Amino acid sequence: MIEMLIGTVKYILITLGSGQSVVRNKAVLRKEMDKTFVNSHQAEKVKILLNDSEELNTNEKFAIVVSSKEDIELPQKFIIQIGDLIVEVEKISQFELEVRRILKGGFVKSGNKVSIVKF
Repeated sequence: MIEMLIGTVKYILITLGSGQSVVRNKAVLRKEMDKTFVNSHQAEKVKILLNDSEELNTNEKFAIVVSSKEDIELPQKFIIQIGDLIVEVEKISQFELEVRRILKGGFVKSGNKVSIVKF
């Protein structure tokens, strides 16, 4: 299996039931009966945002923010591993990926390497 490093996790953005957005250093993503959960919060969509800058303006409810230093040409669909988590993602734009399927749920924390494991 060939791995290609994309970057490292900076933080995880989570929107609570009250609508308040919080930043966490770790979170668990899991699939339960065709529903995706980030910690205990149900998530319609989970994005992976590739961001080099300190400032991030986004209205995403659930996002894993990744520090990506290199300009990498990403395929349209691929599988990535972040810590214990293995997910199938789709490229929305050069800096935005959307999780399509959780293949293996698990913990994600700041500093985890983000690697492509299968194209």
